[in-house]
Amino acid sequence: KDAGKTWSAMDSLFIRASAAPLRYQSGVEPARKEMIAHGLEALTYCQEHFGTIMPRERLALEQIIPALHAVYPQEVELALMRACEDDSAEVSAFAMTQCGKLRIQSSIGSLLNVLEHDQWRLRSIAARQLGEFDVLPDTAIKILSRRLHDEQYMVRGSAAYAIGKLMPQQAVEILQTAFFEQLQIVRNNAIKGMEASKKITVPVLQHIFEGQQPEKVQQLLIGLLQLADTSVKAKDLASIMANTSSQRQKVMLEDAIKQAKTTESERAKETIILLHKSTKDPEIRELCIKSGYIQPISGKKRSKK
Repeated sequence: KDAGKTWSAMDSLFIRASAAPLRYQSGVEPARKEMIAHGLEALTYCQEHFGTIMPRERLALEQIIPALHAVYPQEVELALMRACEDDSAEVSAFAMTQCGKLRIQSSIGSLLNVLEHDQWRLRSIAARQLGEFDVLPDTAIKILSRRLHDEQYMVRGSAAYAIGKLMPQQAVEILQTAFFEQLQIVRNNAIKGMEASKKITVPVLQHIFEGQQPEKVQQLLIGLLQLADTSVKAKDLASIMANTSSQRQKVMLEDAIKQAKTTESERAKETIILLHKSTKDPEIRELCIKSGYIQPISGKKRSKK
């Protein structure tokens, strides 16, 4: 009887916790907090709803599960890992998403197993969530990279995004398959992953633009210059730009000008100034001047010279 009452009370709480927020805003958050306060009883109840197809119920679970994980990490992780390989696609999808969001290290093996699943949607979710971790072992990267050759393009795209976001040491080489994909969605996913990685350093940029990378790869990755890690200085970017072909310098400069105008990026502005000083191409110098970021030399300074 007590168990029945508890479950009935939890039902009532969950209904309120997953109500339409705009209409019942005052009751939603208190109900979610009260459910969280029930601890492991709430976890047991929530497990029964991992497979929900109701958006508002899912939204409630996406707040409750991380909160429970903060207090009961082992129990929540065990529940999610079991659910990752559940027969229900909905249950598995929810659990994998939470494992990625919470970066549960012990779930990596389960996510790798799902990469072999018959359903491509689950393979795609598993690949994408593996990209949420800060780093993966080399063996896991190798298994994930096989999905770049998956028969389903959405899986290939998710694997490309994950590898780009993880940015392992040989990321550019591993992603060659994705860069030369016929489908733009796969190419874009690889680039978006690298942009989201926040691991674009000077050595990475030099490897791309001063190494032996194919012309197409260099063209695809030009946008990474202005999205480089904050440790990359303007002088580094200007040096890389000045050492490329005139055509590529022009594209890189246009990207820097766009970045300077739209985001007021001081690094982008300084890059333009330094490129003006270092480039050997008069056309590029002229474009730098036209950008409006090059201060003209005053008459007094000219006369002193």
